[in-house]
Amino acid sequence: MEDKTIILFYNSMWGQPLDYPKQEIPEPFVITEDRSLYDKAAAVVFHVPSLGFDFVVGRGPIKRKGQIWVAWSMESAAHHPILSMELVMRRFDLTMTHRRDSDIWCPYILPSHRDELRKAPIEKTGGLLNAFISSAYDTNGRTEYLGEMMKHIEVHSYGKLFRNAPQPKGAGREFKLETMARHTFSIAFENASEADYVTEKFYDPLIEGSVPVYLGAPNIEEFAPGEKCFIDVSDFDGPEALSCFLMDLSRDEAHYSEYFEWKKRPFLRSFEELLQAAHEPMLVRLCRKVGDTLKTRA
Repeated sequence: MEDKTIILFYNSMWGQPLDYPKQEIPEPFVITEDRSLYDKAAAVVFHVPSLGFDFVVGRGPIKRKGQIWVAWSMESAAHHPILSMELVMRRFDLTMTHRRDSDIWCPYILPSHRDELRKAPIEKTGGLLNAFISSAYDTNGRTEYLGEMMKHIEVHSYGKLFRNAPQPKGAGREFKLETMARHTFSIAFENASEADYVTEKFYDPLIEGSVPVYLGAPNIEEFAPGEKCFIDVSDFDGPEALSCFLMDLSRDEAHYSEYFEWKKRPFLRSFEELLQAAHEPMLVRLCRKVGDTLKTRA
């Protein structure tokens, strides 16, 4: 290990193991989760949302001389106040988040989306509108908004929130995607409305050919693959007006089909640029940034 540049992931993202193409990690970098290598690590990556109280009050690990600390998160700061604590965040040298102003950008956009988004929609035999929301906790009013919508339009809710539709025992992501594909519209409500915080809630229905009804990032247009590919909640006066629009649109086949014309056209330049930026694996981008930072310190 003496001739290697070690990057240690000090803690994992909610207990999930690191999954990455090891063969793509450039020399001389080594990615590890072995804390016994802490003293030898050139860089240490911390998943900030899952750090405990000890870290907040300064009882965590001691930074070694010359070591680079990286703050890692895919979550909204609205749900994890630690991400907004200057006392904590100033300890880090680099950030690796969904925000585009991060040192290492790690979006929810995947290289595979380039082909997946071309998938043609299938016949809508499942119903008008589906929702998969498990948590009632939000900072943007999505729970209240969806509850009001359900007074005016039929929503098949498969998540724990407002569940009125059954899921097969052990149903996973495949069931969710298949269900979306059979519905005319899909609720795509983020749990927070924050710039650049655009998750799979937006991209899953786009891929499956169900028009997303979106509540979330104020700059969502910058993340859209094409013109007229989703319905923005903010364009309507409220849940009732939105519900009426969706019901009218579902009955107008010609108008509804316009929401899939983008699949036949080149992606918007803004989205193409995002795809290009996300093409390289996150950890490869991390290695490059750590290498550049070490060079500037030499």
